[in-house]
Amino acid sequence: MSDPATPSDGETEGQGDSVERHASWLELFFDLVVVVAVAQLAHLLAGHGGAHATVHDMIEFVVLYLAIWLLWLSFTLYANVAGEATRYQSMIVGMAGIAVMAAAIPEATGERGRVFALAYILTRVASTRSWGRTGKVLLTWTAAQRSAGLVPWIVSLWVEQPAQFRLWIAGVVIDLWFSVASGRDPDRAAQRYTDVARRHEQRAWRRGRLPEVGRFRLTFVEPDRPHLGERLGLFVIIVLGEAVAQIVSIAAGTDWTWQLVGAGTAGFLLVIGMWGLSFEYGFGSRSALPTALLLPAHFAAIASITSVAAGIGMAVTHPTEHLPAVSRAVLCGGVSVFLFAVALFRAPRRGLPIQLALVALPAVPAALGWALSAGALPWLLVPVIGGQLAYFRWALPADSAA
Repeated sequence: MSDPATPSDGETEGQGDSVERHASWLELFFDLVVVVAVAQLAHLLAGHGGAHATVHDMIEFVVLYLAIWLLWLSFTLYANVAGEATRYQSMIVGMAGIAVMAAAIPEATGERGRVFALAYILTRVASTRSWGRTGKVLLTWTAAQRSAGLVPWIVSLWVEQPAQFRLWIAGVVIDLWFSVASGRDPDRAAQRYTDVARRHEQRAWRRGRLPEVGRFRLTFVEPDRPHLGERLGLFVIIVLGEAVAQIVSIAAGTDWTWQLVGAGTAGFLLVIGMWGLSFEYGFGSRSALPTALLLPAHFAAIASITSVAAGIGMAVTHPTEHLPAVSRAVLCGGVSVFLFAVALFRAPRRGLPIQLALVALPAVPAALGWALSAGALPWLLVPVIGGQLAYFRWALPADSAA
């Protein structure tokens, strides 16, 4: 018996000719669970760590945030590609999984570690199955539908901390690595997908599970960029809202002093500046950044805004005290990472030294914070955000942010 004919090569399905889509009510409902998760993550630094956040708090914050963001992104890209065929059951399952993880965050590296890991595994499997029903392959972010990093998470169910947490780190790093690598060379990734699918089809034909072979065809798709940009922007709005909530919540339960009012005002100005940068030059603009780089930049932006929110919370809570070095890094380092992430979207060709100086400038108040009150730190960061806005307006053409 001769070998069967090989299947046809995959097709690439573009979305450039489709009518511009907007976030559905289902997607907006899905994002509600993100509000809770972001609040828990901010509490990890501002509440759990208090005014004495540790290096471990920061590492835990980044890893847990990455895990939740990867799940959110998988379902977001699924809805982006599936469009009207998006299954309500799939999105609700994703919400439930992220909600369980959010509830486990305070003790994720303690007694609820296995709950957090199991919720991640089951939700990730549900996402992969949802993608399988679409019959489409997204090459620009393979972690959305194929989780190479899931194995360390599964192994972590049988180990104790801190080895369990280290396996989680390995899992999220593997997913990020393969997604960015495949997104930078989609043609090579498409060939790998086609070769694997061809082997599976031929194996099924030989076992008599298929009547014939050779009719197989993969459909490769690109995300709808305007719709994806809107979804990413909505996440940014959520984390900016968390920063405002930090200020309002603390002010509502604390005696109002001039120091508290001053720190709260500076924090609010920081939020306004980050909003302006995000939507005038970041996620509200049309960036030519490839999807494989756009998505990691999005994570850097939202994680840094959440970090700044936690830092503002610590500054408003203890406006007359001196924040420890790690707590200052939460606030000042968050501003630096945010400026760098936004710069990736609209990196101007001129004035690079100015850009680098602005990104590095928050290190000054972070280093000198031992001599400054917590309430003064946000005021030193407000001109940095304002300087970034002024720099973009000088360095970019007037219509580049449209």
